[in-house]
Amino acid sequence: MKKVFSVLMALVMLTYALPSVAAEETSSVYSYDFDLAFQLNAGVFPQKNRSRISGYAELINMLEFKGNITYCADSGSFDMNLQIIPKTNTDASIELHFFGLPEYIGVTSPLFGEETIWLDNIFLMEFAFKTWNNLRIPLQYIALLFPYVTSNAFEKMTAAWKENIAVDEQTGVVPVESVYNLAEAWKRIQQTDSRLIYWIASVSALSDTRGLLEKEFAGLPDYLVEKVALEDDLTVTSDDSSTVWKNKDQAILFTRQIGHDSVSWSVTLPETENGYIPCLALFSDIADNQLTLNMSGSYRRNQPDDSGVNVNFPESVLDFSAFLDSWPTAWPADHTFSAGISMDSIITPHIEFELVGSASENGSVSVMILRPGESVEKETILSCSGTVLRKNPSHIPDYHLNDFHAENHISIYNISDKTMDEFIHRIWKPLFLGIMDFLNEVPAKTCQSIMDDLEDYGVLDMISGE
Repeated sequence: MKKVFSVLMALVMLTYALPSVAAEETSSVYSYDFDLAFQLNAGVFPQKNRSRISGYAELINMLEFKGNITYCADSGSFDMNLQIIPKTNTDASIELHFFGLPEYIGVTSPLFGEETIWLDNIFLMEFAFKTWNNLRIPLQYIALLFPYVTSNAFEKMTAAWKENIAVDEQTGVVPVESVYNLAEAWKRIQQTDSRLIYWIASVSALSDTRGLLEKEFAGLPDYLVEKVALEDDLTVTSDDSSTVWKNKDQAILFTRQIGHDSVSWSVTLPETENGYIPCLALFSDIADNQLTLNMSGSYRRNQPDDSGVNVNFPESVLDFSAFLDSWPTAWPADHTFSAGISMDSIITPHIEFELVGSASENGSVSVMILRPGESVEKETILSCSGTVLRKNPSHIPDYHLNDFHAENHISIYNISDKTMDEFIHRIWKPLFLGIMDFLNEVPAKTCQSIMDDLEDYGVLDMISGE
């Protein structure tokens, strides 16, 4: 599982790299044509999973992915046309069109006829939680990869912070009354915001120490007042390049340094009721259209197990570090780049991978996700190669939430048996006619891997009504 999750995380990093590349563009709209192929190495996976993974690898390795993505940074609107092409028969390709916003993603295809499928990502974590409860499929792992899912869950808490702690750093004080108001707002949000409730429940469900996570979240408002602010004003000292937040004991809670092209900040908060110290730090610098970034964080206990703190709770809830080296901020690029993540968490499997890549001025790109280790020849888990070419946008994506509420839209996360029956009745003919050529190219081993997973997770029993 950890290698699968590492691969998915690396792919999401590459997907989100496009907006970061566009950050240096003068226009807020950018467009790229892509033509990419992947190679998944099933041999690096544990022996017990290798056979099943090899089935998926045979499919991935025989496909080519071509298309265009156009993105508007101001609104978040995007369009992506994608062709999935079997190398064994290019006439058996599948065409998909993805469009929308982070909140709502629509999908159309000749396979669906006149229908549109949409992904209401506001409810993605709720869907993941219910899927886990009923089928034990850990979709939370997938959901957590996408920043929108977490930002959506904490939207109201973030808004409450901005409303109550919108401090003018020139005044040098955050009144304790503002801290109290924030704590009360957070308590109300924790009890009433279904998005946050499902996020906490979904994340906690993956952990053997579920009670710890839920208790730490529930105690956050009181912790803010009693341990962080010490029931008193916070002081803020700032000048042109630095900012420091302290409590009345002169403990440094937050620091920030801003240079010409660099930013660094760190957060170190007091010990929680269960003895954990929250820490987070980041440094970033941009030079010659290349980003260097280092980030680390931890949520570790500050005391040994014999200190009186609940020994049923682990020494560490989270330890992670991540880096980007020479990451391109403009395209095309002509240099090598790398990235890496190491994370130990009670929520997710242990994750550790390195990503190395190179790009050329002609738009060619090659990326490898490597299995970490001490050997000089590190094993490749997944490789990607092809071209990504910058294009003049043919249009400006401009979608709005109301665009996704129509009778011919079906939401994957809110579907009933009746809705599914009606949908299948409408699309079965174009789906059958359009998919057969592609299915003829799918390896038999891939089909076996899919059937094995459907059986293991009880999906086949659910479909058959058993």
